[in-house]
Amino acid sequence: MFNQMLIPFLVFLAAADLCLVGLICYWLFFQTPRREKQLSDLRDSLQLLVSESDRSIEQFQASLKQDQNTMERLVEEARTRERSLRTLLRDAESLIFRLERERFMTADGETSMSADYDTVLRLAAGGASISEISKETGIPENQIKLLLDVRK
Repeated sequence: MFNQMLIPFLVFLAAADLCLVGLICYWLFFQTPRREKQLSDLRDSLQLLVSESDRSIEQFQASLKQDQNTMERLVEEARTRERSLRTLLRDAESLIFRLERERFMTADGETSMSADYDTVLRLAAGGASISEISKETGIPENQIKLLLDVRK
């Protein structure tokens, strides 16, 4: 009796072993290569994304460098203009100071140009143009413009 029960049990064990061997073979020969292919595709996709990202970073850095150079150039240009404006302001202040000093000079031997400037103001009030005033008085047009602007 024991032999009679042992044979079906051994057949069942052999069938189970064959099923397990079949599953292992299926897993090794069909599932593993498919997963390796998926992993390989994913790795290739990631490498492509990384290379595109690197290229984008390089373009962004080049753009930033160009913008930085532009900003440095603009700052230098602004500084140059500021120096020029400061020089012009200093010259204008000097001219105004000189005009005011000459206007209030006393008649004790010092020459006064206030008569010429009074003539400029009188001619301007009469409707003469700056070039006409300059020709008549001999004073440069820039000084006449400045004097008239100060008087406004």
